[in-house]
Amino acid sequence: MAYGAVSTPWKVTKARLTQQAKPKEGATFVVAASDSNDTTRADYICDGTADEVEINQALNALPSTGGYVHLLEGTYNINNPIVLTKNNITLSGAGKGTRIQTTQSIHIINTNNADYLTISDLYLYGSGTGAVFGVYLNSSNFSVIDNCWIENCGSDGIYLGSCSWAHVSNNFSYSNGRHGIYLYASFYNTVIGNMFRRNLNSGIALGTAQENTIQGNTSLENTDDGVLVSSSNNNVIGGNVLHDNDIGINIVDSDDVVVNGNICDSNNDDGINLSSSDNNVISSNRCEGNGVQGIDISNAACDKNIVIGNQCLGNTAGAINDSGTNTHPNGASGTTNLQLDDLNIIA
Repeated sequence: MAYGAVSTPWKVTKARLTQQAKPKEGATFVVAASDSNDTTRADYICDGTADEVEINQALNALPSTGGYVHLLEGTYNINNPIVLTKNNITLSGAGKGTRIQTTQSIHIINTNNADYLTISDLYLYGSGTGAVFGVYLNSSNFSVIDNCWIENCGSDGIYLGSCSWAHVSNNFSYSNGRHGIYLYASFYNTVIGNMFRRNLNSGIALGTAQENTIQGNTSLENTDDGVLVSSSNNNVIGGNVLHDNDIGINIVDSDDVVVNGNICDSNNDDGINLSSSDNNVISSNRCEGNGVQGIDISNAACDKNIVIGNQCLGNTAGAINDSGTNTHPNGASGTTNLQLDDLNIIA
């Protein structure tokens, strides 16, 4: 053998392995749609009908330690959910060019009790009916949802139920039948840099969810709220743009929430509304051109809230309404007479 020559321990042929002959034991599998440009790269090839069968086969073929399933560009038609049952799984596509669609009332991607998941670079298009979700994560911890387009689901585009330490970023969730994203009974999650538009209820909703960070999102043209925080304590709502919703940020029965540095403009009702909520900090927000109040401390069941450093300009009914108890700054502690022009800019 000449110096530098490479010894090849197998015979190279031009024959393509059939799908049945390809090995199915490994940590990485490629799935092709019926209309993918090059199916020769794929371990599983869909036929355009009930494509969840091949996708779930690939996911189930991964070892118990997890692995990676990549969906090539193309359209995948599913009749039942794509189910992630193991830890440490990545399911990804080729961006908006990988379209998973259904005409059935099903969750498109569904998981229960699986941790360390990554779901990315997919376009999910729902049937528009039923209490169904684009991405449904239940009791899943340390998971990532990134760079997905989620549209026309009957309920929430993204649902996190009893999830912790999830990171949801750079997604577009729009025209869904309820919320763009809903965090229910979930803790320590981050929702950052997403777009939520034209959802039938709220763009972002938290229910009995605590210690979450909602930052740098754009939520606009939703029928109800840009951000709804309901019975959810100790959350941070910061640096978001809330435009042309009913209420920009709606804090209901929630305590110890920090609302800082948001832009709430051109909403039909209030820019920021507090109802029956205590010990919240409303600071450094810009509330402009809203249909009612810039900031509305709406009832006496709101106690010991701080409103400071906000710009409230050009709102139809007024800059700041204080119907709360012990709101600060108030000139004299224990009164409800908020001195609006001391530490907030109003017009």
